[in-house]
Amino acid sequence: MRLNKYLTEKWKKSFKMNITTVPDGIIEVFVNPTKSEFKAASGTTHWQGHIGGKFVRFYADIDKREVHIWNPEVIHSWAWAKIGDSRKYNDDTLITGVAENKGGKWTFTESDEGVQRNLIDYSWEDWQWADKWIQVTDTLKNWKKRIGH
Repeated sequence: MRLNKYLTEKWKKSFKMNITTVPDGIIEVFVNPTKSEFKAASGTTHWQGHIGGKFVRFYADIDKREVHIWNPEVIHSWAWAKIGDSRKYNDDTLITGVAENKGGKWTFTESDEGVQRNLIDYSWEDWQWADKWIQVTDTLKNWKKRIGH
């Protein structure tokens, strides 16, 4: 896909939060992250009983063609308040969720918001660009089958 060569990595911002499991409480948000940035964002914390370094929270922005990731200890609404976007974090132009590192590949595994709203105006094919960073299309395809769209 030729579009992928125009999508570049960049740092978004960092902010401090009072989270004891995050060293120094510094949360970094990465945009279109590199492998080392995924490692930095996933950290070495425990999250819901899972071994750290295996999960990140993320959102994919279809308008800007950007994937943002950060430490899984920081819920989406907290991070969104710090990121400074005028949309709500559950806007239908965004997929928000958790990605798991499965054998070296980051995979969209769950979402508090669900993804049904992302399949009303968009098809799973519209989100394929995000697979460069986090495999989202398989999850979207499964949701599409479940909701009968």
